[in-house]
Amino acid sequence: MMIRSLILGLSLLVGLPALAWSQEQGAITPEIHKEHTLGPGDIISVHVWKQPDLTQQMTIGPGGKINFPLIGTVTAQGLTVQGLGDVMRSRLSQHLRVPQVTVSLVKLNSFRVYVTGEVLKPDVYVVNGTVTAVQAIAMAGGFTPFASRKDIIILKEGAESQRIVFNYDKFVQKGKDNPVLQSGDTIIVK
Repeated sequence: MMIRSLILGLSLLVGLPALAWSQEQGAITPEIHKEHTLGPGDIISVHVWKQPDLTQQMTIGPGGKINFPLIGTVTAQGLTVQGLGDVMRSRLSQHLRVPQVTVSLVKLNSFRVYVTGEVLKPDVYVVNGTVTAVQAIAMAGGFTPFASRKDIIILKEGAESQRIVFNYDKFVQKGKDNPVLQSGDTIIVK
């Protein structure tokens, strides 16, 4: 795992073409690695060059923070891996001369969507990156026989909460209007 994280971190540093690591829930591509905003449950690897005692893998806690030797508590939630690396490099520079820090995303656990109502497997689903409404419904096993496919509600999380009505049958007929979900979004199938 340490070698994978190191290679992924180095590949992003020097700009190598897309690499993807297979995982139980999917793959972390360089795009996800670069753009993902860290959150609770994400597993990261921190490598400090020539400091084996500081190189470690850790899970971001429920409060969005990690504890790291020499610098204590660091807020990781809301930062990208690059941003977290910058913060750690800055704080470690008070203890080490020119620290070289690489942070890598090992496993994405903070991107969650909720699917409830008339689906076969209502649950919270952890996904690695972009997922659409149709994909989330498929992860939930599809519709029950009593499901209304024309009046599916999507509650969008974020600074501006939204309520979107999604018509699955219209999507099947025309292949359009398949909303992309964000972490924390909820699909309610009536």
